[in-house]
Amino acid sequence: MSLDCKSIYLDFQKLIAESCNFEEKPSQHFQEFHCEFLKFFFNVLQVRIDYQNKSIVVRSPKPINDEPFTFYNIDASVTGAVNYVNLEATLLGCMEEGQLQSCFYKQLIKKYGENDQLEHAS
Repeated sequence: MSLDCKSIYLDFQKLIAESCNFEEKPSQHFQEFHCEFLKFFFNVLQVRIDYQNKSIVVRSPKPINDEPFTFYNIDASVTGAVNYVNLEATLLGCMEEGQLQSCFYKQLIKKYGENDQLEHAS
């Protein structure tokens, strides 16, 4: 992994840690960050996080029948739930290496991170 990618990954880990520093649930800003990151990781249409019950519900675009996916059969898509004990550890476990991932993390750092994190991601 290049030095630039390592810097992005470290900044992204800091962003995850910062976003998981909450009592009952994070700010709306960080809730959006969590959902956007998990949508990318799971490659799904929708993510809902229940911070009280510690569960993540995802809706996949892959229908459960052989018909092509359209907006008319969106209810036939697959829904699944993932339970977690520690959100920060779960999000960190979703990080992957790769050029596409690195570019996406950099974009999320710019969108949801603080100015000091942007210095490394620029």
